[in-house]
Amino acid sequence: MSGAIKPAQRAPGAARGQGARGLPDERLDRLAAEHLNMKHILQQLSSMAYNFSSLPAEQATKELSSLLEQFDNELLPHEHDDEEQLYPSLVDYLKGDDPLGALSHTHRELFRMIGLLRHMNQQLATQPSNVDLKEIQILLIRLDTLLALHFSLEEELYQTLDLR
Repeated sequence: MSGAIKPAQRAPGAARGQGARGLPDERLDRLAAEHLNMKHILQQLSSMAYNFSSLPAEQATKELSSLLEQFDNELLPHEHDDEEQLYPSLVDYLKGDDPLGALSHTHRELFRMIGLLRHMNQQLATQPSNVDLKEIQILLIRLDTLLALHFSLEEELYQTLDLR
């Protein structure tokens, strides 16, 4: 899947939404459950981000590979679905020309950072002497910060669409 986000996917019209309608209860519950199911990835990323450079190279490669596999199997499909299915359906509930533009931007940055992390992990597996674990750790910390912010922003958005 490409990390490129087309503007039409984010905002299929100008100044569309009412901003006063809420999402159906079952949809809000499903969105909350999806985020709850992702929390273990956030926790694993956070733990790895702050301990990574202290790991032996072989263990670091193994743990990073495991994290990337979770990204591939759980996180990235979720984020692509948000971008392709969820966000376009939310535009009618929100005010503004591009009310989800900032969240779409965080998706693009997440995709970019995960791709960079994947490249660094491949280098770590094949040429460990050429890789600085501190650089990977810095990227993990940035990714942890961005992903935590992204989830918080989405959860705040869902709360504003919850009229219960």
